Amino acid sequence: MRQFSYPNSQFTNILGGASIGWKLNVYDTGTTDYASIYSDLGQTTPTANPVIADADGFLASFYWTGTVDVVLTDENDNIIDSANGIQDLVSTINAVVVAGNITLPFGTAAGDGDTITTILPIASDFSDGGVFVVRANTANSGASNTPNLQVNSYASRRIKKIGGVALIASDIVSGMNMILVYNEAQDCYYLINHEATFLKRDGTAKMLGAIDMDSHKITNLTAGTANGDAVNYLQLGGDSSREFAVAAGTTGNSAVNLTQLTWCVSSGMVLPFAGSAAPTGWLECNGGAVSRTTYAALFAVIGTLWGIGDGSTTFNLPETRGEFIRGYDHSRGVDSGRAIGVWQDESFKSHYHVYYTRSMTGYAGDSGAGGGMTTAATYDETKITASTGGSETRPRNVAMMYIIKT
Repeated sequence: MRQFSYPNSQFTNILGGASIGWKLNVYDTGTTDYASIYSDLGQTTPTANPVIADADGFLASFYWTGTVDVVLTDENDNIIDSANGIQDLVSTINAVVVAGNITLPFGTAAGDGDTITTILPIASDFSDGGVFVVRANTANSGASNTPNLQVNSYASRRIKKIGGVALIASDIVSGMNMILVYNEAQDCYYLINHEATFLKRDGTAKMLGAIDMDSHKITNLTAGTANGDAVNYLQLGGDSSREFAVAAGTTGNSAVNLTQLTWCVSSGMVLPFAGSAAPTGWLECNGGAVSRTTYAALFAVIGTLWGIGDGSTTFNLPETRGEFIRGYDHSRGVDSGRAIGVWQDESFKSHYHVYYTRSMTGYAGDSGAGGGMTTAATYDETKITASTGGSETRPRNVAMMYIIKT
């Protein structure tokens, strides 16, 4: 934002009288579209555009953001003067400070970070919109109702963010040039360049607030390697390259860090996989021996439950090829005596079948013309079935590869 006039500008005619009704037209740069301007520093109250000189020839102060063109006309719209590409206050001040050519009142802070004093080369107290620079000598603590700044012998006033928001700890850091603007309505100084507004490229300052990406994305992230690091798309099955450390996300649209993802990609997790080769970060559960060093995270979880490997440098993975997985009994009593990793052969539950026998009595031989049974015979009839089925007992199934997270 920029304040147009400080103190308010007065226009006079060639006779020294007030130029009543003169107009300052403020346009978006390179257009004839009126720019949005405001009567307050926080830019919450729009004001009329063009700005018209009052009965004394004064133009009221107004503020804007970005770059504008201005055209001054008389009351009959005859052009008096114009200027193009006028930057807002923050851009102008930043450019001046970076260039080391400070043309604003400048002083060095004394006191601690919460009670600050400074001496400025000014003859009177600031009016609304007055801008100055103070070089901080220490960080603020974030304590309630602080920090406060006294300029020369004038009133001590709170330093706040634009809009009257309180500063938090280390919004002011030692050695920074504080760009301050006096706000008459709140009788305070607005700190334009508080530390929480900057994400320094060299990493020397931490972010103290949230970054609103507004539906945009962060690209080129290196894979996170420690708790607190962001994870890139490659670690979730995609592709990327640069590291970006983030705090743990707490809302639906927040970034998440590596620590927060351990619940869904923890080492030792086993999943069925529809492909024929394990993806990056996973191994096939084939019972093979792998390095205890290379796969230290996995070894820390499963140890030698599935085999000791060579006894010193390797350990074995679970062997699930051709096997069905059964839930660990864990003292329930359904599958007692089992430990994790112990193989179990197929088995039928104990049972029996009922079969029947039949006895028959008959007579054999004929001793005379009338016939007669002379001998009794008894036999059993037992039904016997032929063998059927395959080499194992199994339910209907489909084959997939089991993989384990390293």
